Amino acid sequence: MSVLVVSDLDGTLLHNNERASQKTIEVLNRLFADGLQFTVATARSWLTAARTINGLQLSLPVVIYNGTALVDPKSGKTIRVNYFPPDVREQIASVLQENHVSPIVYAFINGREQFSFLQDQITPGMRMFLDARRKDPRLRPVKNRQELLEGDVFYFNCINDRRKTEPLVPEFEKICHTIFAKDYYSDCFWLELMPFDVSKANGIQQVRAMYPFDRLVVFGDGKNDLEMFRIADEKYAPENADKLLKAAATAVIADNENDGVADFLAANRNSWLSL
Repeated sequence: MSVLVVSDLDGTLLHNNERASQKTIEVLNRLFADGLQFTVATARSWLTAARTINGLQLSLPVVIYNGTALVDPKSGKTIRVNYFPPDVREQIASVLQENHVSPIVYAFINGREQFSFLQDQITPGMRMFLDARRKDPRLRPVKNRQELLEGDVFYFNCINDRRKTEPLVPEFEKICHTIFAKDYYSDCFWLELMPFDVSKANGIQQVRAMYPFDRLVVFGDGKNDLEMFRIADEKYAPENADKLLKAAATAVIADNENDGVADFLAANRNSWLSL
């Protein structure tokens, strides 16, 4: 029987400094050498995710942008992307414009992944996000809506006043996959918009379609991990997880700051190794 193990990053595999500890890297790499089949599913892009787990010798496709895309961790090349249909993309942009919410828009433009934003409509939350990515090659400040929506769009992120964004959730839930949650590392709230068929669960199912795994074991801490909990045979939440995840979990493990995932996998190694 073959087992696929999938972990979220922020709040689960990573410490609160946004990095996997050296202990976690070493423990997991030893388990990989013994046959552990493991990957991650994250809301992050591969560019930022790769920095947080530098040294982790992943080989299976990684689920990024909450399931919007898969990436080959060895080459960094995108394997699959789910794009917005043009009409949905325009509808989302219109609703945001009508409500004076300026988004960060992710797209492939001429084959290159970029994220665009209106340079004269940057909120304090967006500024924090952009400042942390000053050297990011995907940065693309633009001047108007036409430039903002160029390319094959796959993801909107709105880091704005909660009073502006939260009321829009019911409307967006009718036309796309919608996540509204507090950022793990700040007091900002993010309104994330993706195509309807996108989720971490669907991204994991795409990985499973590529490889013959019999069982699925997952680790997660946030509400965006609930969907992958629902499809898993076993699911584990660190002590620091949202109460909804704890309630849905097979068991609660040590928190992210204490390397709960790595320690749990090492202690139960015979359960996760492919037989």
